[in-house]
Amino acid sequence: MAVQPFGGPETEPLRRQVASIVGKHGFRVLTSLVSVSGTSQYPGLAKDKNLSAFVVADVVEKGTRVSLSFLIWQGMDGSVLGRWELAGPKKQIARRLGKEFWKRLGSVIEKAMAPPSDYLPPAPPMRINAGTPIKDSTDPT
Repeated sequence: MAVQPFGGPETEPLRRQVASIVGKHGFRVLTSLVSVSGTSQYPGLAKDKNLSAFVVADVVEKGTRVSLSFLIWQGMDGSVLGRWELAGPKKQIARRLGKEFWKRLGSVIEKAMAPPSDYLPPAPPMRINAGTPIKDSTDPT
């Protein structure tokens, strides 16, 4: 799962909080990907990095209020799986995000699917018993 950089001013603490929430629910979280220029890039990135979904958010500040708009994009085909908006006073937004993010988007994230991988793991070792050798009729022994 990738948690993309959020659009807006001073968003890194909120992004780290979302990455932490997702990670605490058993997901491997990737935060090193830069924002993409178009959503058509999601399936290719998801395949290359084995990602099931992308969490994207825009943050808008108006005075002492903050508004966050979240989108969850599925890795397999780049479709939108879920949306959620959160707004409130700046001082309360982190607490509300911690309480409500997984309740609102957790079920969507759990359903997200990564594209099939081209990687084939090594085959497990196996022992094959071909039976006893057949005696060759041209062999005099």
